[in-house]
Formats: sequence, C-alpha cells, structure tokens
Amino acid sequence: MLNPLTSKPSNFLTQLADAAGMMPARRQVSRRSANAPPAANAVLAEHLEPRQFLSASSFSVSVNELNDSGVHGSFKVHLSGTKLKVDVNLSGLEANQLHPMHIHGFPSEKKSDKPTSAYDFNGNGMIDDAEGEEAAGPPLVPIVKSSDPDSDPFDYFKSDSKGRLKVSKTYDLTEDDVKLLTPLNVRAFEVHGMTVDGTYEPEMPVGAALLDPSANSGHTHVPSKQKAQDNNDVSEKGKTYTTKIKALNHSGVSGNVTVKLDGTDLTVHVKASGLVPNEIHPMHIHGFPSDKPSENPDSSYDFNHNGTMDDAEGEEAAGPPLVPIVQSSDPNAKPFNYFKADSHGKIDVTMKYELTEDDVKLLKPLRIRIVEIHGIKENGQYLPEQPAGYGKLSTAAG
Repeated sequence: MLNPLTSKPSNFLTQLADAAGMMPARRQVSRRSANAPPAANAVLAEHLEPRQFLSASSFSVSVNELNDSGVHGSFKVHLSGTKLKVDVNLSGLEANQLHPMHIHGFPSEKKSDKPTSAYDFNGNGMIDDAEGEEAAGPPLVPIVKSSDPDSDPFDYFKSDSKGRLKVSKTYDLTEDDVKLLTPLNVRAFEVHGMTVDGTYEPEMPVGAALLDPSANSGHTHVPSKQKAQDNNDVSEKGKTYTTKIKALNHSGVSGNVTVKLDGTDLTVHVKASGLVPNEIHPMHIHGFPSDKPSENPDSSYDFNHNGTMDDAEGEEAAGPPLVPIVQSSDPNAKPFNYFKADSHGKIDVTMKYELTEDDVKLLKPLRIRIVEIHGIKENGQYLPEQPAGYGKLSTAAG
C-alpha cells in the first residue's frame, strides 16, 4: 500500500516524461446482494535507479472476475509526471458495499502474475487476499476518495444499489511514489469485496487485470505449493510465539507481541510505545501463503532509494498481511477496524480471533512470520500505512 516519504531531488520525472481462467467457488458465496538474501536484494535495488523500463504511460484493460463473483468492467490508468489518473467502470459487485481497489506490483519490478488457481495455497478453491497479493504484488496505490492516497488510504469507494461502481479520479503522487509504481506495464489492478459464508469480507478479491498483457504473460514467478500443503494441518494446540518490536523509519517504536494459536482460535497481545499519539496504527501478522520465510524489511528492500522503508517495500520483504490485528473477533469482516494509540503513544491490547480453517492454513507456520506495526509522521503529515516497527515471531521459551 502506498506510503510516500521524503522525496530526493533527481531528474527522474524528466526521464519519465520522455518515456511518455479464474477460480471456481469454494464456500457459500453470495453474488451481487521474491525471496533473495539481503545482499542480492541490495544489488537488485541498486540496478533499479533510474527506472527506464516504462514502455507507455497509459493502459486500458478489461477486468475479469475472481472467485466466481460475476464482476466485470474496465480499468484505465494514465501517468503523467506525478499525476495519476484512473477511470474505473465495474458491474456485478455486491450492492451498497465498500469495494477496496488498488494498483498492485512488486517494488523490485518483478512482474505481477495473474491470481489463478496456481496461487490457491490453502486449497479452498478460491483466491484469498494474501494469495492474490503473492501473485500480483503488494498494493502500490489505493484507489480512494482523497487525491492524496497516503493520508487516507482506507477511504474506499462504495458500489451503488445496482452493484455498479464508476470512478474517475486524479491522484497527486510524489517522486518516491512514482518510482515504486513504475513501470506500469508490469503492474496489475484488483478489486475486492464479497460475501463468504454469510459474512461480507471487504478484502476478498472479486476482479483483476494485468495492465499490459502484451508485456506480461501473468505466469512469471509461480511458486511451488509443496511447502504450503505440508503445513496445512490445523490441529496445533496452544503453542505460543513472541517477538520484540524493532523500530523502522526512525519511529522510536518498541514493544512486545505474543501470539498463541489453538486450533482456529488466535490470541494476540500487543504492548507497544513510541507510537504517534491518538492515531490509528494498523498492525498485522505478515507472511507468504506459499510459506516462503519472511525477510527482515531492511535497507536492501529500499527499491526507490529514499532512505526509508515504504509499505510496499516492507511487504515485498515480509509478505502480505495474513491476519489484521483489529477490534473485532472476526478479522475478515472488519479488517480496517484498527487500534488507536492513547495520548501517550501507547497500545496495550489483547484480542482473541475466531479464524476459519482456511485462515489458519495461510497463517501457519507462525515461526516464519513477521508482525508489523504501521503509522508515522513524515513532514508533518500522518501516514497510517508507513511501517513503524516489526518483529520476527519465534517459539516462546518453556
């Protein structure tokens, strides 16, 4: 998800201006109602500056349904300097619901893949949100109501009473944003939100499109399912994992996280300080559905060379969010109901979540996952998705 930080002077914009079968249904569905070591990553990041691979600044594509949603329509995008214009025209969505939309991609410039059955790592017959992100990459730009998508990245659009969504919006990006977003021809578009087993899940993918199918086959980095299938047992009883939170982006955040998984019951305790007072601080357990181990979000993942860890860069290291740490026992239903720091910049919460077996299959094994805390101030602006701290989970002693 997009989190622009301090821009550095460069001739990047001048260079840019010159360049001017999906899935069957699983559960009861209601229709319409890169894992290189740090040294290698550092070399890759070095070779990405400046980015010169953008073959065009405009794309227009058809959106195809995911998860038997019935969603269809079109997506247009035009990038000129730091102005990004998008036009969305969709039908077949569930009516009167929020439908998160993003442009996805890998900051390392690995090509987005199509979220097909090859990415169904928990074997439930659907593409869950984390599986879709392992295919297409982290969100790079959220399609939201604000022209500054970093200041309010969760202010998503809602479909009308007939399940239609039509949006024309121009966003003001920074040079750092554009460096992560380009080249557009290897990126993807996704739209989310559908009812599963009687519960509306705003993050469940319902439609997707590669921005330039002529430049991207959509089958460039499909990982093996073997590791994930080996870890699909959901019978784990009461094992506890802990981590100490390390600050990211000079946030000063510190603390401890304890996670206990007992069958499909997940208990999380977070005690953190040094947060921005009286602001929401998104928190998640991150990891790759393929069970590739999470990497530390360090400077080797600073692909836009701005000296900080942007959210999408952190996700390429640690993997997509697997479970949001929110104020609801059902995190699938309320994935954006994040906790807020108190007036002293502290959070001390314990939550018990009721997961599905599908969730647990994606979440395990916890020993290779990372917890991230988000939300910092940059140049006087609060950025709720900018990483503030992280910690790798390990089995608790005793």
